[in-house]
Amino acid sequence: MAHPMGKIMTVMARTASSNTKSGGKGSTGKARSGETKVMDAVEPSPVMGVLTKYGRDIACFILVILAVMFCASEWFRVQGVFGRMLHALASGLFGLMSVILPVFLALVAFSLIYETKRKSGNVRMVAGWSMILWSVCSILDAALASDAQGFDMALLQNAGGLLGYVLGCPLAWGLSKAFAIVIFVVVMFVNMLLKVFFGILEQKETSKKSTLWLDHFA
Repeated sequence: MAHPMGKIMTVMARTASSNTKSGGKGSTGKARSGETKVMDAVEPSPVMGVLTKYGRDIACFILVILAVMFCASEWFRVQGVFGRMLHALASGLFGLMSVILPVFLALVAFSLIYETKRKSGNVRMVAGWSMILWSVCSILDAALASDAQGFDMALLQNAGGLLGYVLGCPLAWGLSKAFAIVIFVVVMFVNMLLKVFFGILEQKETSKKSTLWLDHFA
């Protein structure tokens, strides 16, 4: 009786050992498949790669297309449905300054093309031109729309639009028309000075790099 019992115990031990090994291999395979899924999730998509590499070129292309479209709606006043929608959008946001919106968009696109490749330079440039446009719209609203009783969209379209209404009218109501206009003129002047200052610094940096390059090959 002892001999058969010994065989049974040996068979049970071998079965348990084989189950443990197969279970270990299964868990390892699952872990490896999980690691593969995580690595696949971390890999960037091709679309994000294209946007990262050609983001500035795409932005310039979109700005040029918008400049042409707003040129048709603001300068030539095309009477198509899409043209009227663009005019209502531009005049509602920028008022009288919608006339120079195509020039503004083209100028931003031109600056992006010739601006330094550093993202900080591009952001600084766009922010500077946007502040100048905002200041002009605010001056128009402070001078032409601050005396209106209540909200008048038609009046804003013939002044500085909603963009200028955000700051221009509140400053004119809280201080006076003259002080509000002076504040926005100072903001425009400071922005222009900063653009000139950073432009000079970039020109000096470019000329220094060119000099070092010429000295290296001299």
